[in-house]
Amino acid sequence: SVGRGDLVVAVWIGCGAGSCCGALARADLAAAIPRAGGQYVYLRRAYGPLAGFLWGWTELCVLRSGAIAALAVTFATAFQNSIGQALRSAGWLGTAAATLGADVAAGGGAAGIDGARLLLFGWELPSAWWERGLAIAAIATLTTVNIAGARWGGHVQSVTTVVKAATLLALMALPLLTGAASPSLWGSTLSKPPELGWVAGFAAAMTAAFWAYDGWNNVALISEEVREPQRNVPLALGIGLTILIALYLGVALAYHVVLSVDEVAASSFVARSACERMLGEYGAEIAASAVMVSTFGALNANLLCGPRVIFAMARDRLFWESIGQVHPRFATPHRAILAESSWAIVLILASNLTRLVRVPAWVDHLPAFAAKPLRQSLETMATKATFDVLTDYVIFGSFIFYVLSVAAVFVLRWREPSLPRPYKTFGYPVLPLGFVLVSSAFLLMMLVTSPVESLAGLLFLAAGAMLYATRLRTRE
Repeated sequence: SVGRGDLVVAVWIGCGAGSCCGALARADLAAAIPRAGGQYVYLRRAYGPLAGFLWGWTELCVLRSGAIAALAVTFATAFQNSIGQALRSAGWLGTAAATLGADVAAGGGAAGIDGARLLLFGWELPSAWWERGLAIAAIATLTTVNIAGARWGGHVQSVTTVVKAATLLALMALPLLTGAASPSLWGSTLSKPPELGWVAGFAAAMTAAFWAYDGWNNVALISEEVREPQRNVPLALGIGLTILIALYLGVALAYHVVLSVDEVAASSFVARSACERMLGEYGAEIAASAVMVSTFGALNANLLCGPRVIFAMARDRLFWESIGQVHPRFATPHRAILAESSWAIVLILASNLTRLVRVPAWVDHLPAFAAKPLRQSLETMATKATFDVLTDYVIFGSFIFYVLSVAAVFVLRWREPSLPRPYKTFGYPVLPLGFVLVSSAFLLMMLVTSPVESLAGLLFLAAGAMLYATRLRTRE
């Protein structure tokens, strides 16, 4: 998206630094208010019950369910590039599936829906249907596991986390161990400028990087259950993000000394392409399998901790009370888990509606700096990958509340100056204010470059506000 390897690394560093600033501010709140619920608790305390409700509502309709849907689609892609390849080799898949990997990686684009078809035991269906079916099956499987008990979900998480960390470390080391590293590739640039333009290109790159770093807020969800939360939550956030930035930078560098920028841009599955260059065909299959396990773990993590927010809201009577019920046998918040997984499935099925978007006439009447990226964004909707649609949808909604939660540090310092603060955010007020300003600019950039997904998030916010007002009137 940005056209050069050094700019890719700069994006990773910048987004990692921004995430650290947000995490440090969140640690300030977690240490001062060590209650389960995380952002829901902080927003409610700083801005009132409406802000807390809108966070939980957006968590259900946009953030957590969108993340679950995007991860499930990625799992389906990796599954087709690993298990699907094995099935083709065994002759269980027909030759019509030869282009399946590309179609799935492209989110079942127009070509995938109208053209490529998959043959399995004589059944023939468009590849996009198989992609969605696999994604939904993954969600259904992990929903069942997490309803059956948090212990089972924890076991799945432990195994997949080990695989994920080992994969990242292996990707960092393999260019040197195999001798495939070529320093000359580091200085390569795209043979032609990015198709999206520089503004949209940087927005797309930042969205991808922030998506990868997203999750640093989850520690605060369980701060009430952590020993010495005033000390350990800030420590976990700081150490965890530092390790994550180092791993992602190492992998980004590894990709760009093995593949040229043109090859990275052309690949729909960069890890697979890099491993194929270093280890041959078997390396590609190993990479696809590792990504499959890793995304399965991330999907499980979201289903394990995500329902806590709407479950807590239901207990506070800010949501449908039935969502707060616990399973009589397994003692898990089964209805909250079912609510989030069900909506994630709806998002997967509805994600291709963006392909119906057309450029309205009024776009040409906007100022040139806004009209050009907006037109380009709308024109690319017809071929935009399902994963990209879902992640844009999630990141825009997330950052609205990340800005509000970091701003809550200032609000609570003013409103509750006597609140005990065992940890005070580093660099206050410069770093929190910088996060608020830069993130607000990023939101405006996303609104221009990804208008459909951004406006969908805003519409859900408006619907949540109307629902909240209606419920209040009903109670009164």
